[in-house]
Amino acid sequence: MAKKKRVKKTGHKATIEKRGNKKAIYIAVVVVVIILLLILFIIQTVSDSRIKEGSVVTVDYTLYLENGDIYDTTIESVGKGADLVDKDYSPLVFTVGDKDILSGFQDELLGLRSGDEKRFTLTPERAYGERLDERVIEFPRNINLTRYTYLDVNKFRSVFGKEPIIGEIVKTPTISWDFKITDADENKVTLENVLSEGDAVRLVVLSVDEEYIYLRRNLNVGDYVSLGPNQGFAVITEVNEDSFTADANPPLAGKTIIFDVKITDVQNSGQ
Repeated sequence: MAKKKRVKKTGHKATIEKRGNKKAIYIAVVVVVIILLLILFIIQTVSDSRIKEGSVVTVDYTLYLENGDIYDTTIESVGKGADLVDKDYSPLVFTVGDKDILSGFQDELLGLRSGDEKRFTLTPERAYGERLDERVIEFPRNINLTRYTYLDVNKFRSVFGKEPIIGEIVKTPTISWDFKITDADENKVTLENVLSEGDAVRLVVLSVDEEYIYLRRNLNVGDYVSLGPNQGFAVITEVNEDSFTADANPPLAGKTIIFDVKITDVQNSGQ
């Protein structure tokens, strides 16, 4: 009988040890899972703070030419030291993927985080492209403008934001002189260009007759001229008696440029 009791005690002890081992294994598994989850959380947090497509990025930068001259900067002390005038020193804020920002510039920032700094070089093909001779254009200074302009009534409403009233003077921000409504019906509006000989509105009025207004462009080197709807602007590089030349190439076309940048903030969706 005593021998049987000793067997029972040994079996009970083994059971306790087995349960203890299971509990230790369970605790170890839980600890490992917690550690893994913590690592995943840290990785995710780090990943979410990096610049990627759609990030809203705030950056300070200085742009150098190859010879070391400073062309642009958001840092006031740097700009004043380089004698940059009429400069806004606000940091650059943009959304990655914005077509208004150089794609080469954006590509260099991918993966960076707030506080990171980087210097990188953009060759023309990654910056503003090569200079194109065909974008340097010569224009005549004198132009003939018909005295009357005819607009579809719906186009008139779209441009001027109102109904046409005969005799009323109307203005548009894209043209520097006034128009007078001389006739209107359900289909068409007749506008007279209100200009008199001697007026100077970037265009000097040479003379006015029954059908035409004869104009001469009043221009200076460095002025900008529009190339037409959705075609951008060109800077005037030369003015002659009967013509002027304008360059529609970007100012940095054909140049290799260098950036020093510092990321000051990164905002990603869900942060």
